[in-house]
Amino acid sequence: MNPFLLLSGLFSLTLFVISYFHPSLNPTGLGSDGNEYWHLAANLFRHHTFAYTSPKYFIPFHPDLLVGFTEPSVMPCTFRLPGYPYILSLLLHIWHSPYIAIILNYLAYAGICIYGFLLSNMFFPNRLLNRLYNFFLVFSPLYFVRWGIGSELLAGFLITGFTYHFLKSIANSPKAYTHLFIASLWGFLANFTRGNLIIYTVSFILIALSAGILRKEKGVLTKSMIILCVFFFSSGAWMYRNYKLTDQWTISTQGGYVLHRVNLGHDYTTSNTLYFNLFIKTLQTGKTFNQTEAIVDQELKNIVLAAYKKNPMEFFKKTLDGIRTFFLFSYYDISDAITLMPKPLTQRLEFVRSSSSECKNNGRLKQGLFQISRCYKWVILISFFSFPVILLSKWPLKNIIRSPIFLLYLPTLLSVIITAIFTGAAGDRMRLPFNAPILIFVVLSWGCSFKKINI
Repeated sequence: MNPFLLLSGLFSLTLFVISYFHPSLNPTGLGSDGNEYWHLAANLFRHHTFAYTSPKYFIPFHPDLLVGFTEPSVMPCTFRLPGYPYILSLLLHIWHSPYIAIILNYLAYAGICIYGFLLSNMFFPNRLLNRLYNFFLVFSPLYFVRWGIGSELLAGFLITGFTYHFLKSIANSPKAYTHLFIASLWGFLANFTRGNLIIYTVSFILIALSAGILRKEKGVLTKSMIILCVFFFSSGAWMYRNYKLTDQWTISTQGGYVLHRVNLGHDYTTSNTLYFNLFIKTLQTGKTFNQTEAIVDQELKNIVLAAYKKNPMEFFKKTLDGIRTFFLFSYYDISDAITLMPKPLTQRLEFVRSSSSECKNNGRLKQGLFQISRCYKWVILISFFSFPVILLSKWPLKNIIRSPIFLLYLPTLLSVIITAIFTGAAGDRMRLPFNAPILIFVVLSWGCSFKKINI
């Protein structure tokens, strides 16, 4: 069943790629931040440097603001993490075409499904739940509307692979240290692909480490410490690189911009205008491009913090709004994408470029599909957050704590909440990397409700 499911999913993905991709009219595919990622990867390929060579690709700089702006010829990138651009630049040596990014997404999607199948065997001994999870994983709408030039699918593959191999390594399965090596590799690459994935990987290891100490399991303790050391030294090396450029020990200079845009900016233009004005003001004091990035990043964080100190309740409201957006908002809803598939290419591209959550087609098909899509999102949201309540109502707490389910749920929950707070405006594309673990708990919540699993 699994090979058939995977082939069916790849075929479905191909239908969307054919419908929305064009190598010249839409070279970045269906996704977000594609132009910036392609620019960074191309500079790595041509100039062997992780840098911008034009400010128009720097997300906080809206093109309308760049009139008269004089920039250095090379601006090292501290805004983005290098994982996805580096991997994409390596593949450009094989084929310098946007098609290679689509191939990378195919491989990442297949990897998510395969690792998801393996995880389902660990968590769902019940055949019905196993098949149900595999179906929802393969045909998750997220994958069909995020396949363009972007880090989402790669991040999903790395997180799902890291989860499987780390769980296998601490379970003392055959070739445990082989699993540990692969878990370290996938975790390392995940941390350098999207910054919020660090929350997941590090909290996962720390929870496993704590469990190992409490249970006096030397194997779990040793393996957790090994991966923590890998993460510590690799992150430290990257932070040192950024320190040499910005005078600050930082993973990324993106946090302040994102925080302000999500919490106070209210729209794209407001945040970009403020960022640009602060940037120019700081740059005129004689700071370098990267030093200015770090200063503005900290200043925006201070602005957001000061606003919430004046009105703490607003932070609570924004947190709830971030969670709602994280689960329920889509730049490209699957209902729109399906409705527009048979339309002329110009109409499909108009929808893509509008970054609208709803297309202009309000026919019955569109409305029906949209209601199904909305219902699906609500089911995911409610099932995920109700899982611990359902679990506690069925089994003793001591049984739950000893289960791998507990070990996986805590980092997933923590990642969801923190990501929703800090980047909730980005919608469900931020959910994609965690989609496989989230769906595990969605299906487990159904299984627990009907006593189809044992803890």
